[in-house]
Amino acid sequence: MVDNTLDERRRHVRMRIDTFVTFTIAGRDGQNHKGESHNLSADGLRMSTDVPLEVGDEIHVTLNSNDARLPPFLAKGVVVRRETSPQTVHPLYDVSLSFTETQ
Repeated sequence: MVDNTLDERRRHVRMRIDTFVTFTIAGRDGQNHKGESHNLSADGLRMSTDVPLEVGDEIHVTLNSNDARLPPFLAKGVVVRRETSPQTVHPLYDVSLSFTETQ
């Protein structure tokens, strides 16, 4: 019997990347928002933010490196999952993005 757990169905390896993220939401006010990344793969990102993103929102993400010699990672993505973290006093959302474009 084949076990089709989520980990076995992934096409790309996830890397743990705990860093700050800035993002804008397409079609909204263009304001910069902040979040924190948790893991990164070739086709997506998981992050937390206090911004209540909706599934289907398109966002533009920037991950800056701690090394000034490296350019920032830029991507466009679509929110494919959002869950509210129950362990926080203020609402905090766990968000998964599927990249549509990377630079």
